[in-house]
Amino acid sequence: MILRFAVAAAACLIVGACSSSLGSSGGANPSPHVEAAEGTTQESTVVTAPEEAVAPPQLGEVGHVAALGEPDTSRFTPDYWASQETYSVDVYLCAPPGRYEFEQRAPFSPMEGSAQEIEEQLWGWRHDTAAGKVDRFFARESTGLLNFYFTRRLTEIDLMTRTETEESLGRLAEGESPPVLEWKPRRQAGFSPPGMDWSSTTMEVLYEEASSGGLSACERAVVEHQAALAADDGERRAECESNPDEAALGRCFAPYPHAALLLVDAPLAQVAGFAKFGGLAFVSLQSSGGRLDSDEFAFIVAHELGHSILQLRHTDEPDGANCDDDKWALMRSNARCLSPSMGPNGLLDYEITCAERRLLGWRCEHEPPDEEWFNGWERGYQFAVRGMKDLKVRADDLDAAQGSGENIEGVGGEWCRFLFENQAALPGIVRSIARFLDVAEPWPEHPRVRRALETLGVDEVGDLPVLMDDAQTAFSEVEVAFSEQCLPG
Repeated sequence: MILRFAVAAAACLIVGACSSSLGSSGGANPSPHVEAAEGTTQESTVVTAPEEAVAPPQLGEVGHVAALGEPDTSRFTPDYWASQETYSVDVYLCAPPGRYEFEQRAPFSPMEGSAQEIEEQLWGWRHDTAAGKVDRFFARESTGLLNFYFTRRLTEIDLMTRTETEESLGRLAEGESPPVLEWKPRRQAGFSPPGMDWSSTTMEVLYEEASSGGLSACERAVVEHQAALAADDGERRAECESNPDEAALGRCFAPYPHAALLLVDAPLAQVAGFAKFGGLAFVSLQSSGGRLDSDEFAFIVAHELGHSILQLRHTDEPDGANCDDDKWALMRSNARCLSPSMGPNGLLDYEITCAERRLLGWRCEHEPPDEEWFNGWERGYQFAVRGMKDLKVRADDLDAAQGSGENIEGVGGEWCRFLFENQAALPGIVRSIARFLDVAEPWPEHPRVRRALETLGVDEVGDLPVLMDDAQTAFSEVEVAFSEQCLPG
């Protein structure tokens, strides 16, 4: 049993308790363009992993077809980006019927079920890892102007109804702990519209349909769901404007703009993904090769969002830079210029080119983020730290329980539940340190950088990579411990 490691892993990430020994502790209506993110603890949609995971394709092995249509970037003004634009990226899944299922669970309820059922839940977190890489890339390239929140909507079935959610939040506001909901039965995940012929559907088929102005059954399902979300946002804002008590800080805030990413479990061949300017981004689920947390998969997602949200063209088209000039450009197309293999820093080896930055109203030279970025970072980090402090208390309690002879091991036991929760909390710490590192390295003497270093409990910017590596090591070791000790059979 390596409970002592977990205690150290949690404690080490608390401000003032951290040293460099973590790893050694023991354990929108778009014009037609076609081309080839904070979730709640109440949503627990998951996807099954393929029976045999294979290595993801190298960039260059799969491609993106030529862009069609004209983007509208008239809104991309300095004032627009100065508002710290944030998108809620809703992630959908369209797949053959019966291929994916998930088991809905109450927040923090014990892990139960077969190894496959538990693995499904972990697979959802692997998607969150790729989402974190994509968000970090755009935050760095935009110098904090563009942020994403990825919300997994792989199913329309929510764990709690709106009424249940409001009642639960009300209890929390009154200091009460909401009751843990009962486990719900397994349900089919995502969309599987009857209009889809899965025996012949490939990404090329979907691309040809989209480029001719058609809507596939998969896309139609997403469009309908997004319209429902927009209607709900409008209803909530109308309620707020009619009731001053509903306002926050005296204002009724508009919701984040919705974007949508559709994962389609269809063969990719020479089309790994495509997107509509200002609209939906499509990515083949099979392009991940079973690894939703891979750098290659994160690149494809980021590339398609570059089209759909930023409305960027390919940089290697005739009116763009040549292949050599943008070797590491995010918006390269494999149709003519093969992208290189991933560098050691994965997606972060790529960039949004100077010409693209000018289209967006961004400076070509990086400049430090404004005060609001730093304020937002500090709020996010402190939220993550509070979560780790709670886990530290849990770890101490479990340690004491074990010391008194209680059996806390076994699949579904308190020990496995603790490791499961660590796997949700630790990536937040890693991403927070990583995003700050992207700002601290180019501006080490910025006064807000110095203040943040003190918050993190380190002396120099050079200490940050070690801190991040330690946090990543802790997460990796928790993953291993959970796999070895808590997956049945």
